[in-house]
Amino acid sequence: MSARAPTDAVAPAGARPLPLAGLLTIAAAITGGLGLWLLVVCATVLPSRDAAHEPLWLGAAIACLAWSGLAFARVRRGSRRGLLAASVLALSLAALAFGFGALVAAVRRTEFEGYLVVIALVLVAHAIVSIASLALGARSAAAR
Repeated sequence: MSARAPTDAVAPAGARPLPLAGLLTIAAAITGGLGLWLLVVCATVLPSRDAAHEPLWLGAAIACLAWSGLAFARVRRGSRRGLLAASVLALSLAALAFGFGALVAAVRRTEFEGYLVVIALVLVAHAIVSIASLALGARSAAAR
């Protein structure tokens, strides 16, 4: 009786590993941490200091957590096509736009806000890894 690797239990037999799975897992973990941090900020800081922006950051937190969960699911299932891959692509494109918008906003501000740069870099990096993984996965699937 041979021991099976953990990925054998979720990926179909003979399936190739998802391209950039390790990087995508790291990016998803960091994005999930960002989402949790934003939830804490929404619950503790924003109500007393900037309640007007609380819905924006709460939405960003929920989006980060959802995107992170979908990315983890995609790595676990090895999904290269279908609804899961399309959802990850849609959220990745939205995060790329939001991330670049946050970078532009951070640069244009008279008061530097480092947290915007950190959030933007996390979102842009995760989006690039997700989109590259999707592109490489589609390419490897087409090559078979």
